Amino acid sequence: MKEFLNDDNIFRYELNAFLASARSIFQYALEEIKSPITISRTWYDSAVKQSVYVKFFKDKRDTVIHHKPIDTDKNVALENFDTLLIKDGAIAIEIRDQNSEIVGNFSSINPPQNREAGESGSKISSKWFFVDSPMGDPKDKEVVSLCEKYLKDAESFYRDGKMKGYLT
Repeated sequence: MKEFLNDDNIFRYELNAFLASARSIFQYALEEIKSPITISRTWYDSAVKQSVYVKFFKDKRDTVIHHKPIDTDKNVALENFDTLLIKDGAIAIEIRDQNSEIVGNFSSINPPQNREAGESGSKISSKWFFVDSPMGDPKDKEVVSLCEKYLKDAESFYRDGKMKGYLT
């Protein structure tokens, strides 16, 4: 999914595939536990309820499977750069807004790092956000970050269940 942040169609496809399959670990674990009234079932119910990410992604998975693709927002950042090589002297650049107010400046005394002389280009970076994420911090609405947190919780769930002998 991370590889396709700048390709809307592929990213959405990958996200919906992730949502459709990521819940499988919990469904297989429930099937393995089977009995509704056991210590292992109590552990399962408690472990699943502890993770806000498991609940969130269960709801997302149900939406993808039974209703429609997930609504997301995309934030695109564009960086353009040109590098000049000045052997003697210095250069100063002022960045002004539409009212001619200075909004930024640069001096060759502290040149940008990691650029070769004469290098120029642009970089596009995209971030995707869940529209209806219940998480308070905007950073916690970012799709890839939430998917990683969900996977971390799923791995912990499985390791704990296996260690306690509830899962194989």
